[in-house]
Amino acid sequence: MPATLHYTTLRWCQADDRDGCFDVERILLHELGHIVGIDHPETGGFSLRPFDTVMQQLAPSRPKAGSNLHAFGRCDVATLQERYDASGPATPIAACNDVDSTLGLTLSATSVPRRTRVTLVAELRIPDRDAYGRLGGNALSERTVQLRRRPLGATNTAWSLFTMRDGDSPGTYLLSLSPSISYEFQAVFAAPGAEGLNGSTSPIVTIRVTDGCGTGPCADGTEDPME
Repeated sequence: MPATLHYTTLRWCQADDRDGCFDVERILLHELGHIVGIDHPETGGFSLRPFDTVMQQLAPSRPKAGSNLHAFGRCDVATLQERYDASGPATPIAACNDVDSTLGLTLSATSVPRRTRVTLVAELRIPDRDAYGRLGGNALSERTVQLRRRPLGATNTAWSLFTMRDGDSPGTYLLSLSPSISYEFQAVFAAPGAEGLNGSTSPIVTIRVTDGCGTGPCADGTEDPME
């Protein structure tokens, strides 16, 4: 708040809710923001929308937009997450942020006899960069990670797409199969619209079946299911 605005002279909405009053809960939240290390966005050269922050240098009075905001805005949450970390790997990354993700994909085996069970494990994380503060290196759980596959060498064939399930370790996603032919795979994470995360794709990995049936189904015509 600017030095010229004295709290003792303000008209508080909780006592007198006519237009021009100030919401005491919002003002207290603004001051709490300073205590935990959030500055005015104007100090950094930013002009944020009314509902993105409670930290505007000039608090809005009723009935201006954001005048009765009683929770930190999404940009306040983004600052708090970078400073103090998210509460867990499934916690959404504040939508005000712009955080990259990185996606790896590994196989339990890369060369197997036909119908040997193979498990694919994708790992989704935030890169460990100084710009991301305490978020750097975090695992990302309970997101949607998809696995795409096609027969090895069939570069003109469209990918088949499967949704991976959550693994036992934070940030991991699993699918298994018992292949009859050789395949190539890639994990894909699409940027979620409600989070400040960017999408990513893994490198392509391959399973080679030593006694496979070429690039198509075996004689029984059945497709290898993902499990």
